Amino acid sequence: LWSQILGEFETTSRAEAAQLCDGLLRFVDALVGHGGSKVETVRTLDAMQHYLESRLQGNVTVQDLCAQFGVSRATLYRLFEPVGGVQAHLTQRRLKRCFNELSRAEPGEVTVMDVARSWGFRHPSSFARQFKKAFGVSPSTVLGQPLETDTSRRSAPDAPEDMHRNYSRWLHDLSDTL
Repeated sequence: LWSQILGEFETTSRAEAAQLCDGLLRFVDALVGHGGSKVETVRTLDAMQHYLESRLQGNVTVQDLCAQFGVSRATLYRLFEPVGGVQAHLTQRRLKRCFNELSRAEPGEVTVMDVARSWGFRHPSSFARQFKKAFGVSPSTVLGQPLETDTSRRSAPDAPEDMHRNYSRWLHDLSDTL
């Protein structure tokens, strides 16, 4: 059964994979006896992350997020705890966008701080420190460099094929424990 499920992930579209994952999460959740609560938590966190992703260049507050999804601050913080918190999530996503934009930029036409400011980073030294901590290189090193470097593969946003591979790995590891 597990090999059939894993095989499905390798040949499905992104939309079909999302449906398979949703069904699989419900199945696993039922197996471990949590009913639908964990599935709903995953769905809510996923919806919030998509909402934030579409607003990375804007100013999104905790209050905005709570109002949009009808949750309390405590619930919001609890949902984002596994990914390091709301602010950490936003910072990570913005840094990844900066990395991608810097790697595609022409060094003479754009500066590191132009890109950083466009993604909400206002202080050059703070941005450079966070960027280096996240990717192991300075932002000026990435400026104008193609995404094919080892560093960029680790730091670029997850591609759909990476998601499939990650789900397959997770399912395989899970099947070993059941």
